[in-house]
Amino acid sequence: MKKKDTVINIKPFEAKVFIHSKGFTLNFVAKIGDDYSRKKIVKIHFDDWWLKVIAKLLWSVIKQRRSDLLKLEIGMSE
Repeated sequence: MKKKDTVINIKPFEAKVFIHSKGFTLNFVAKIGDDYSRKKIVKIHFDDWWLKVIAKLLWSVIKQRRSDLLKLEIGMSE
C-alpha cells in the first residue's frame, strides 16, 4: 500500500516564533471551519541553517510585490 503525503492547508490568524539553542519554532494558529473557539495549531521546528533559506524565499516575495506595486503606481499615474 502506497503512503500519501500529508498536506495541511490553513489560513493562520496568528503566528509566533520561539527561539531555542539549535534553531527556532514557528507556531501558526488557525480557526477550524468558521469556529474561532476551536483552533488548529501547526508547529514547525527548524534548525538554524533554515533561517538563511527562509530569508531568501521571503526576499523573493518582497521583490515580486515591489514590482507589482510599481506597475500599479505607473498605471494609476497615466
